[in-house]
Amino acid sequence: MMDSFLVENDRFRPFTAEHLSVVVIGFLAGGLLIWYARRSDESTQVRLGAALAYLILITYFVVFISIDSLRNGFDPKKHLPFAMCNICGATAWLMLHKRNFLAYEVLFFWILSGTLSAVLLPEIKQGFPHYTFFAFWIIHLGLVIAAFYATLVYRMRPTFSSMVKSFVFLNIYAILVGGIDWLLSDYDANYFYVCHKPAVWTPLNLFGEWPYYLLGGELLAAILFVLIFAPFAIGQCLTSKSVSAGAETEVSS
Repeated sequence: MMDSFLVENDRFRPFTAEHLSVVVIGFLAGGLLIWYARRSDESTQVRLGAALAYLILITYFVVFISIDSLRNGFDPKKHLPFAMCNICGATAWLMLHKRNFLAYEVLFFWILSGTLSAVLLPEIKQGFPHYTFFAFWIIHLGLVIAAFYATLVYRMRPTFSSMVKSFVFLNIYAILVGGIDWLLSDYDANYFYVCHKPAVWTPLNLFGEWPYYLLGGELLAAILFVLIFAPFAIGQCLTSKSVSAGAETEVSS
């Protein structure tokens, strides 16, 4: 088992039984965690949220970076924490443990647009039971569960301002990480796919080659952010109408 955990197998393929099984198991586990947390007291909710956050954090720094660096040598193009999902993983504790609302505002849109896309279209070669398989799915599925945990358990809600903030931070991040890719050009770094498209098919392929797919990605991110916020906007509108109707009824009576 240990040999299989460490030896590369290069057998993972998207949309196979292995892919679908791990996604279903992950979401069932996340649903059970949220179901239990919603029925627990506040201190238990925070402890469970913190446990999820530090599971993601430890998996990234210990299971992935440490083991992979020891086995293959430290590689700046994949071991530095500049990929979007890794930044989300490194900061999710602010949202889940500290219940920081700004962290929620930014991470909620990043996770449900970027990380969820990585769950559906995973860029991973190693299948079960390789350590990168475990690291990839614990981090990515854990982050998606974290976004729903903060929303359904802590009852945080994104606002229109949250959507704008998240989009602004996304563009700042893209500019900064583009500079990092340039500094690490000797290592062929491609954080946030600023230099070239990912190895697997993604919607970015619809927008042509560099730099056009970057502009297309900007448009796609804006559309996704709006779609993610739409249910909350509709809910807020219905709530305000219900409150207004109730106030009018009291006045008339």
